[in-house]
Amino acid sequence: MKVDFMKFHKYRVVFYHLLWWFFYIFYELSSVYFAISELYLERYFSYFLVNVLLFYTHMIILNRTRHLIRARFFKVLLLIILETLVFLAIKLLLDYLYSNGNGLMFSEIRQFIALDFNRNLFFAALATLFWAASNISVFERKAKDAEIKQLMAARDNLTLEASLARSQNALLKQQINPHLLFNSLNFIHSLVYNNSPEAAQNVILLADMMRYGMEETDKDGKILLAGEVEQIHNLIRISQARFEHKNKVEFSVYGAIADQRLIPMVLITLVENVFKHGDLRDYPATIKLVLNQPGKLKFLTSNRSKAKIPFARLRSTGLENIRIRLDFTYGPDYTLSTREDDGFFEAELNIPL
Repeated sequence: MKVDFMKFHKYRVVFYHLLWWFFYIFYELSSVYFAISELYLERYFSYFLVNVLLFYTHMIILNRTRHLIRARFFKVLLLIILETLVFLAIKLLLDYLYSNGNGLMFSEIRQFIALDFNRNLFFAALATLFWAASNISVFERKAKDAEIKQLMAARDNLTLEASLARSQNALLKQQINPHLLFNSLNFIHSLVYNNSPEAAQNVILLADMMRYGMEETDKDGKILLAGEVEQIHNLIRISQARFEHKNKVEFSVYGAIADQRLIPMVLITLVENVFKHGDLRDYPATIKLVLNQPGKLKFLTSNRSKAKIPFARLRSTGLENIRIRLDFTYGPDYTLSTREDDGFFEAELNIPL
């Protein structure tokens, strides 16, 4: 059905063209007959055939050159000049043939050149108007497509800026309001007050962690993985001291972490959630950092959930913040999954390095 419709459309276009030429020829012949009361049909149709060929030749030139961007004007101008000279020569040849073999005087040649050139110019202009009218919808569609592309580009830029702002805001929230660190600070303050050497050591660890959270990242927003691992050790040591070393945590690193980079405060947030929501006194928590595959990091945490406390880990602000930052930095290339089963909570993060 599609092919039949296309054929029908093609035939309809041909019919309209023939109909238009019929009325135009009828109009010109009528005008000539009323002006001089005689018609030279053979001569008229010969010239008119050349004019029709000029009309469609000009349209072909315009169609073939409309997609050109560079040097389009000069190429079109050159082709039009060549077109004009060719059809002018054809008409002069017809003028000579219809002179009954008597030849043409110089004055007659000038008259014929002027007349033929004007007719060429008329049909070329007519073809240009017809071509422009036929392609106006194409030009409008291209203009709309260009406008839509600009709007989509602007929308993408706004979306990217919004994502960046959310990512930066999420990082600032983690930097300015680290829940565990402020709770630990209150505890360490009490120990320092009692002149405890252990408290003094924990103050140093806490200061190091806070300094790490405020450090500027590289241009791509990443830091060395070794720095994140060091702060995880500091966080574990502070938390152990806070709970009198009764919390049981096993942190293991598999693979070489040197020169590997990632965005900061992501792994630390997952470890913080272990201490915040986990029951670590009777059930040890396990934390694993695995780099067995080149260019891939796997981070796993597992802990027993605290009893009698609604476990809203999936709605955790910390998790929401790191998801925002992971979305912005890694897009669809990362996965962060959480699962709670039989009172145990597990989280798994996979990101490219």
